[in-house]
Amino acid sequence: MNEKLKKLREKLGALVTDSRALADKEERTEDEETKLIESLDAIDKLKVQIAQEERLAGFEVEVRKPLVEPIKMDPAVELEIRAGANRAAKRQYASIGEQLLDVRNACSPSPNADAIERLREVRGITGANESIDSEGAYLVQTDFTDSLLMNTYESGLVASRCTPITISSNADRVVFNRIVETSRARGSRYGGIQVYWSYEAGTVTESQPKFGQVELKLNTLFGLMTATDEALADAAALTSFINKIFPNEMSTEIDTACIRGLGGGQPLGIMNSGCKIAVDAEDGQTAATINAKNVIKMRARLWPEGRPNAAFFINQDTEPQLLQLSIAVGTGGSLVYMPAGGLSGKPYDTLLNIPVIPIPSCSTLGTEGDIILADMSQYFLARKGGIEAASSIHVSFIYGQTKFRFKVRVDGKPWWASAITPEQGSNTFSPVITLATRS
Repeated sequence: MNEKLKKLREKLGALVTDSRALADKEERTEDEETKLIESLDAIDKLKVQIAQEERLAGFEVEVRKPLVEPIKMDPAVELEIRAGANRAAKRQYASIGEQLLDVRNACSPSPNADAIERLREVRGITGANESIDSEGAYLVQTDFTDSLLMNTYESGLVASRCTPITISSNADRVVFNRIVETSRARGSRYGGIQVYWSYEAGTVTESQPKFGQVELKLNTLFGLMTATDEALADAAALTSFINKIFPNEMSTEIDTACIRGLGGGQPLGIMNSGCKIAVDAEDGQTAATINAKNVIKMRARLWPEGRPNAAFFINQDTEPQLLQLSIAVGTGGSLVYMPAGGLSGKPYDTLLNIPVIPIPSCSTLGTEGDIILADMSQYFLARKGGIEAASSIHVSFIYGQTKFRFKVRVDGKPWWASAITPEQGSNTFSPVITLATRS
């Protein structure tokens, strides 16, 4: 009973007692008669108040009741469910090699029942909903595929310098709005924004920025690896191979796409982008050479804000040329290229104090793309989820081999649509600078 209702009833009891005492008198004075009437009126009012309070209390009880009574599970059933979940969790694989061995065993002509059951349990735990197909495709644990993808991106010499974009699970593309800017001249910055110095009560003209869009739509990169039965006999060795060799191969391919990709089914590489600037060779320059003036002019065309993030990407064929670069100073000279350690004191080679990174996707010496100066933070590289992995023994069964298929969904393109003309001068600048072919 609530406190208010209790007090009302106590007050009613006292009034009834007093009223009874007055009513039992054979003779009452005029004041006692008036008091009795007032007491009875007060009792009537209290009874109404008590009835209202009791009704309200009943409503409160109804409101607090659950809409649906909870279902009580049989304790034995609940224990069995918990035990099953614990068993499944304990059966997750400790390494990708261990799981791939079970994949092979589950797909063999004499399938291993325990391997099949364990693979199904793991698929349920990790939330995968892809069924087992006729070729024996099993999804590898999420933590393994995420780790493989991370190794792929971290080992990439180019991809690791790009701006990463993660696409959500319910989408296959992402669209960004960007400023369409081709000139930094007054009135053209940010696509048309202009500000004014103005005297008091002066007028200015309204200006608007110009916007465009960048769309990244996921493309699929496939990889196929063959493992012999002998290699599959050792889970640790297989894990080492998968975690080291395979991500390196995928990262090399993604790096190549970032540099040379054609777009339309693959990323758009910086060599094929609209913002690339190709610096001309010097008049009379010998074919298949690089000189100090080339790299100095390349640096002068790099967008100013990009210098802290920029790197020279080179084909190793260019190194004999780069190691001899110098700028004449009187009767002496100054080195342009500095090898790692030594005088530079840095863990990497530098060219005009900018890191130098050899990559296989650069062109051979003398061809455009043999040396590229780029700020790859202006390149957006989108990805979704981890690396999907599946397996089949049927493709090469007669050779005692198992095929493992891996795929990852990525896309990329530069943020810039074109090079930009500076406010003063006519030489455009960009985050991507190459040296034109010298032939």
